[in-house]
Amino acid sequence: MSLATPVRAIYENGLLRPLQSLPLSEHQEVVIFVTAEERPRAVGEKRLREMHAQADAWLARQPVGAVRQPRPLSPAHQARLNSELDRLLAEVDAAMGNASEDEIAALVDEAANAARRSA
Repeated sequence: MSLATPVRAIYENGLLRPLQSLPLSEHQEVVIFVTAEERPRAVGEKRLREMHAQADAWLARQPVGAVRQPRPLSPAHQARLNSELDRLLAEVDAAMGNASEDEIAALVDEAANAARRSA
């Protein structure tokens, strides 16, 4: 009997390279089912700037004390966070498609309220 185990891997130079060690014997034969991971489509710099501006405007509308002030970060940490924000914004942009700004704002407000309730 066998156990199916999802394994994340990178495809490079014609080979799949697992991202973690596998509990296999050397030269053990396996069967692989490949599912490509969906990546968000690229978002242009102009769209990212617009989305950052929308996020900043939303933050500015929040009641005093509703949003915690950020702590000082190193430039490297800030760059990593900005990159992660850009990745998340690209996912939101892809998921929302043609949603209006009001629809997106309502969803963001709903998510923020849910996060506050669970905190």
